[in-house]
Amino acid sequence: MNFEPLIKGISEFIGATAKVGEEGKASENTGRGAVRGGTAHSPADVERWLGPLSAPEKQVPLIHDYLRGHSALAEAQATNATHVRDISVPVWESAQKLLQSKVDADPEVQDALKNLFVGRNTPKDPDVTTVAVRPEPTQQPGVSVEVPQDTPQMPQAKLPRVKSSLTADAKKQQAAAWNEFAISTESQDPPRIDAALERLQALHDSDVPDKPGETPPWKRALNYMAALEQQTQQWRAAGVTNQAWSDALQQFKKQTGIDTVPLPKPARDAVSRFEAWADAQKPATKEDIFGQVLGVPRAVMSSADLSAPGRQGLLMIARPEYWSSLKPMVEAWSEPKYLESQAYLRNHPDFPAAQEAGLAISDIHSKLAPREEAFQSQLAERIPVLGGLVKSSEQAYTTFLNRLRFDVFSNSLKEAAAAGVDVTDKEFTKSLAEWVNTSTGRGGRGFDPGVLSTVLFSPRLAISRLQTFNPGYYYKLDPFVRQQAIKTNMAAAALVFGLVSLAKLGGASVTWDFRNPDAGKIRIGNTRIDVGGGHFQFLRLFAQMATDQKVNSETGKVTELGSKFGVPSRLDVMTQFLISKEAPVASFVTDWMRGKDQAGNKFNLTNEVISRVVPLAMQDMYDVLKDKGVEGLVYAMPAVVGVGLQTYAAKPANEVIPFIGVRGTVPPEKVNEYVKLIQAADTTAAVRAAEKTKNMNPAAAKSVLRNFVRVERLRARMEWIKANRDSFVAAKRAGRTTTSLVAPEGK
Repeated sequence: MNFEPLIKGISEFIGATAKVGEEGKASENTGRGAVRGGTAHSPADVERWLGPLSAPEKQVPLIHDYLRGHSALAEAQATNATHVRDISVPVWESAQKLLQSKVDADPEVQDALKNLFVGRNTPKDPDVTTVAVRPEPTQQPGVSVEVPQDTPQMPQAKLPRVKSSLTADAKKQQAAAWNEFAISTESQDPPRIDAALERLQALHDSDVPDKPGETPPWKRALNYMAALEQQTQQWRAAGVTNQAWSDALQQFKKQTGIDTVPLPKPARDAVSRFEAWADAQKPATKEDIFGQVLGVPRAVMSSADLSAPGRQGLLMIARPEYWSSLKPMVEAWSEPKYLESQAYLRNHPDFPAAQEAGLAISDIHSKLAPREEAFQSQLAERIPVLGGLVKSSEQAYTTFLNRLRFDVFSNSLKEAAAAGVDVTDKEFTKSLAEWVNTSTGRGGRGFDPGVLSTVLFSPRLAISRLQTFNPGYYYKLDPFVRQQAIKTNMAAAALVFGLVSLAKLGGASVTWDFRNPDAGKIRIGNTRIDVGGGHFQFLRLFAQMATDQKVNSETGKVTELGSKFGVPSRLDVMTQFLISKEAPVASFVTDWMRGKDQAGNKFNLTNEVISRVVPLAMQDMYDVLKDKGVEGLVYAMPAVVGVGLQTYAAKPANEVIPFIGVRGTVPPEKVNEYVKLIQAADTTAAVRAAEKTKNMNPAAAKSVLRNFVRVERLRARMEWIKANRDSFVAAKRAGRTTTSLVAPEGK
């Protein structure tokens, strides 16, 4: 390698810095700070000082570039210039930051700089005075910070360019490094950014430009992003509005010509993501702020628990990844452990494939990465005291789902490869990611909830549960993925069924009639434990809509939907289901407008507000403790891991017996007995009608059955009517339409 041009350049840079230093001293009285310069050396001196270097082919160019940047920054400080050699100061600073990391890692280079640059030791030396560069004046929106086609390079030896083909492993490493850089810049984590830059430089260090002295494309990408970051700061300082910001960004891209630079795909992806990050820094619109405010109650209500395993992750309960994700979830309550878990994902060799396939990986520190829909609002994290609880809950929640999704995806790739599946096929990996996403509560590939996220509590979760019961969803999956999905879902269903059945053997009340609101739930007294992860609600809806019937959970009475005034119709059932899925603010408006809450209680402003600012897990635990005392702690614990918990005293049905125009009300304590009496009458009517309607058409048979039911019910009520005849007559004479009844003797 011909070192002569480099050595000459080093000598010139040291001399230039010395000259700038003298000018700085001469201008001390003008208010400008002096920059201590170096001592000029001849090329022969420089060559002597560089002689001991063990790897001169790498170390000499590094020293050359480092001194070139130092000289430029020193000149900028001394002259108060915004550009040096037609390059903006921020670009010089960004490039120098990269070089500084390499200098710090090489003691031989540091020693050489000490000898060469007298009075200007390396930054780790206590004698060093850091160059203070004046901030670049704020520019008007749309005015570009110039990014040159080529970052200045001292003349290099004219060597032929050798295009070495990268191995597949090297390509993966570079792709992972660019991806890590993109993530670190999105989250604005300086230590991570520095580490990512150092890794990029190490991986691209052997790259040779097409022409001597030309800046490699990967460096041009970094220079562009550094300039764009500076530009966003200027736009923010200038108060650029939302739309003007986006327009200025497009103008900046056009002026710099970054789209014409032949970047490697990982670098191009990183640039695109950085541009998206820059666009995300624009001021929020009124609509954005409104959505954030509406999301605060939901984030608060979803906190103070570890609910992801019992809700979003339930379908994966039979897989080992489910259980291995529990420990990271608990540990992620602290932020360092959360960041450690995120780093595990980013550094995994399958992470690029997962991202390209569309696997849902959340990040609470990024403005671009998707957040779990229960924690869409970042404002909740700023609430004093409570905000810390919300943030810790989100970290745990996000960690469990990220680890579960990624580990299932990664392990499934290995299983598929062992089965002979082409795991490089993008359609296969997309299908795999869709299944994993859907099974963990993020349904709908490409679905953007938009305004639905402010109306419904968890639209993606609802869609994922709906897809679970959709045969078309399984049909569209890749055959291998379809097999995995069905096997995993069936295993989860078997576990849930076994758990509920075991509870029934232990004395709990259980029914599998999904016309009944308590179907699939473990009922112990007034407490209902729902281990279905939200699936039973859809099964109940399907059953009631299909049969046109609903069953009273207390009496077991079967009611035909819409059969008479006051009885819910199919439309009422669907409306009630949608209301149960509403977001906190939307449900508040609904309750206020109809004058009652979801349970049918009269609307109470204080209670309604409290129920939307207290975590759901705490509300559930309070209800069960209030009902069962200390014993309720045993039942309350499942609520912490996302198991549904409801505790309420059953309201007796309002059963009436009509007679002579007066409606007699059955005493609450006798309602169940009366309902059983009527059910027995209906059974007798069905048996008698069957004998008479063997050869009738359906319409005629239904009419006969209706008449028999009317007769048998009247016979069943006669005993009550006889025992309360005086009450009916007295009410009729007084002009009343209702009266209270007493049970017949012996009832």
